[in-house]
Amino acid sequence: MGDAKKTVPDMAELQKLTGDPKKFLAAMKQTISSISREFKPVDLMESFGYLNRAVGLLRKDSDRSFSLFEESFSNWADDSQNTELVEEMQFRVRQLIRTFFAEVEGTLYAARRVILWANERGELPLNTAEIAVLREETYKFNTRTREVESRSAFNTTKEALLLVFTFLPRLTNPGFQPDLANNGWEHFQKLLEVRHELTHPKEVVRLILDADTIMKIMPSARVWYYESLKQVVGYKGQ
Repeated sequence: MGDAKKTVPDMAELQKLTGDPKKFLAAMKQTISSISREFKPVDLMESFGYLNRAVGLLRKDSDRSFSLFEESFSNWADDSQNTELVEEMQFRVRQLIRTFFAEVEGTLYAARRVILWANERGELPLNTAEIAVLREETYKFNTRTREVESRSAFNTTKEALLLVFTFLPRLTNPGFQPDLANNGWEHFQKLLEVRHELTHPKEVVRLILDADTIMKIMPSARVWYYESLKQVVGYKGQ
């Protein structure tokens, strides 16, 4: 187990290789392979190593999107009458919101795997219903084949988040409770609705985000999520 761990570069090691594209891509492939569907950690420490690598990779895209948004917002603020700068800023904020929720959903998927692995190793007791929900499965009896079959039963992003924030702390921080009275949680849910509208727009006007979303809801939602995630998994990202 020790040797296997040493062969997988962490995020700090990847950063050192950015000046050598070939070595960087090779190291990135190793890292991605370590978080593939076939990967199965042998203990809790290795499980959380997997989770932190997944979070780190996903967060890099969000951080880059946020930097591009900040740059476009600053350019627009300096020349608010420039329609091209308005369009660029709107594009960047839409991109950021989509990328942020891709990060959230990817992280929650990785976290559910950690929970299920812990159950398989006997570190976290779960009942049959809890396991099925974490696997996003439901079961139905097929009257033709006379067999019980599993079917997909996907959780919503909100359900997945609360599911992970309920079960994962039992392994890391048993006293943790997500602060659902915080404005950040309210804003997270509002931003999720915005993401749905951006992904499935019924009207073109829905693609134009207002000042409240850009300057209040989005920043508050991101802060709430990252602060909660740090408490749950101990991630040391910014």
